[in-house]
Amino acid sequence: MRHSCQKEKRRRECMCHFGDDDIVIGHIRLNPVHVFPPIWLTDMEMDFYMDDGDDIYLLTIRNNDKRILTVLYTRKEIRDIVMELPTQGIDRQHLQGIIRALRSVPYAQKLRLGEQKIYALK
Repeated sequence: MRHSCQKEKRRRECMCHFGDDDIVIGHIRLNPVHVFPPIWLTDMEMDFYMDDGDDIYLLTIRNNDKRILTVLYTRKEIRDIVMELPTQGIDRQHLQGIIRALRSVPYAQKLRLGEQKIYALK
């Protein structure tokens, strides 16, 4: 019961990050934290608030060749998802591929504070 109360509180507190400029893909809403960079250098990152209808996450897309996804629970406020893959930019089609890759791993599984899970991306 305590976990669901914390999740509801987190959802209420984070809803201010969503609005008219949301990017909706299926049932997932994304809202960029900052402006998309015109040129993506190695290890450059783009952050999104992500609402999957059940919880709120901070999704970071990092441009590099590692092709891994890391789910971290390091802060009580929000869980982090870091997706590392080669990219030259972000558009709707690219985000759809990212969401498909995200759905292929159990990113929503319950983690303890300080725990992380790493998954290889295809």
